Amino acid sequence: MPFQNNEPDYKKELEDFTYIISHDLNAPFRHIREFSKLLQKKISDRITDEEQEYLDYIGIAVNSIEGMLDTLLEYSRLNTEIEKFDWINPDLVFDEILLEEELLIKSTKAQINKQELPQKIRVKPTQFKKLMKHLLKNALTFHGIGAQPIITIEYSTYEKMHKFTITDNGLGIPESKINDVFKIFRKAHFGERFTGMGAGLSICEKIIRDHSGHISIESKPEEFTKVTVKIPIIEPVHSGQPPHS
Repeated sequence: MPFQNNEPDYKKELEDFTYIISHDLNAPFRHIREFSKLLQKKISDRITDEEQEYLDYIGIAVNSIEGMLDTLLEYSRLNTEIEKFDWINPDLVFDEILLEEELLIKSTKAQINKQELPQKIRVKPTQFKKLMKHLLKNALTFHGIGAQPIITIEYSTYEKMHKFTITDNGLGIPESKINDVFKIFRKAHFGERFTGMGAGLSICEKIIRDHSGHISIESKPEEFTKVTVKIPIIEPVHSGQPPHS
């Protein structure tokens, strides 16, 4: 019997399995959280400090697992949700993101320098916004205590590619971790201030692959991080026919 390469089928099965796990496991963990709260309320008049500590540990663990499941769900949806290419205005997309992150920007007193962007590019709109939002939130989040984030957003073209760069003056990424930051659940920084799951750059990398593009990071600890995103330029069609998506 001839060998058949079933890798595409295997990959789809794995993606479907990830989606099901991340979606369906949320319910039992919600039950654990809610019943823990009911138990705490029921025995609140006689609970010991040690028992309260155990319940607190359960709450922390459940929140952590739910965060990971939500992240897996977001990651798997990039495979299951089909989005078509369309024309967008990147300048307006960044304005929307800045408005949505206004509270974080004000709380950190961030200075954001957005240089001139193109008025029209063809991408998958929801994915593009998710990509840039993740990158901007990283730049706003990973900075020293009390330090003012200074973020620069730049655009140019390079060998028939749109080239976006987001540079910040934050904590940077240790050299030992620079090769792992695009792997899901691999965090470059730990601590109470950094509550993310370590999946933002994994999601960004997946989006870029879906656009046949490229993403890279240049960083120096305690000085800067520069993320460069390249997306193929799709020229407008002037014949009146819609471009291929």
